[in-house]
Amino acid sequence: MERRRRIIELANEFDVLILEDSPYRELRFEGGQLPTLASLDTEGRVIHLGSFSKILAPGVRLGWVSAAPEILDKLSLLKLAADTQSSPLNMTAVTRFLSTLDIDATEFMADHALPEARVAYVPGGSFFPSEQRSNYARFSYSGQSDDEMVEALTRLGAILRSHI
Repeated sequence: MERRRRIIELANEFDVLILEDSPYRELRFEGGQLPTLASLDTEGRVIHLGSFSKILAPGVRLGWVSAAPEILDKLSLLKLAADTQSSPLNMTAVTRFLSTLDIDATEFMADHALPEARVAYVPGGSFFPSEQRSNYARFSYSGQSDDEMVEALTRLGAILRSHI
């Protein structure tokens, strides 16, 4: 954790970007995940990359990028130039898969999270400035221990998987 914080400090000090390429982040045999560099970034210096080919299906050569808006604008232009190389079939398949996960967080909490997993959260739709999205949630972790959070999210994950 200290090394991650130091990397962010150095990037801020020397005015450089960090490319955090983490296609295997969601795959784990043991131990917990450290926070991403992107989550520690306070100045918009981290470009975070991920891949659906590692977590959805090996043949899906499609990834994502998360970055500050001004960086995304520039990357979008590069992507536009490269789009003739991306598989429209793969992009369509992933889009359809992701759209099947658009559950209503308010309904899910009332119908399943509270009664079955004993977990409460704040539905995230009201946190969007314009178009409210019903499939987001916010969790408060400041009043619980790490063990309590792991236990609660494990219960919630099992309930969520059984209803998707």
